[in-house]
Amino acid sequence: MKTLLIVEDEPLILEMLQEILSKNYTLFLAGDYDIAIKHIKKEIIDLCLVDYTIPCNNGLILINYIKD
Repeated sequence: MKTLLIVEDEPLILEMLQEILSKNYTLFLAGDYDIAIKHIKKEIIDLCLVDYTIPCNNGLILINYIKD
């Protein structure tokens, strides 16, 4: 099964996405930049769904980190 990292700081949105997407993906969840980075360094992630307005840094910084 493909892996998906969801980076979202709103608990209700994260819960909704988890419920919908867990049927087709192995999920890794992060509420902020630092947790997302830990998952990226530890796991093989096939796809990332990133909220642009996450705490600590914005989603664009995280996407650029992943890209590099």
